[in-house]
Amino acid sequence: MHNLSFQCPHCQNQVEVSLENEAMVIVMSCAHCKTPLMYYYGEVFEVDQIEMGELQQKQLKAVQGFMKVRGITAPLNKPMHDSTRAGTHSAGQPIREQAINNDDVLDLMIDLETSNDVDEFLRKLS
Repeated sequence: MHNLSFQCPHCQNQVEVSLENEAMVIVMSCAHCKTPLMYYYGEVFEVDQIEMGELQQKQLKAVQGFMKVRGITAPLNKPMHDSTRAGTHSAGQPIREQAINNDDVLDLMIDLETSNDVDEFLRKLS
């Protein structure tokens, strides 16, 4: 485990991050004030909305390139089964008709990366 500790440049709150692998670049938000931050080779900077949008577009292009190389196509958004919404499944029975697969996770990651805030991300889920 690699531990990273720094002060948020916006609110001066102490931030502690544990990473499985060493990283030279990390984009995150402060847990205290929600300011977008970038850790870049040992230094921490605030990231403004324009920079964050550019980073999201670059990541989206990277994910799309990965999907294209691997021959992965994003599934169409299908509405959930009516009984799932109504909560009429039996105890112990799966809620979803199909298991969550890698494409579902990838779609979720894309929605997360292309959302400006939590509310927009949650709207995409419904």
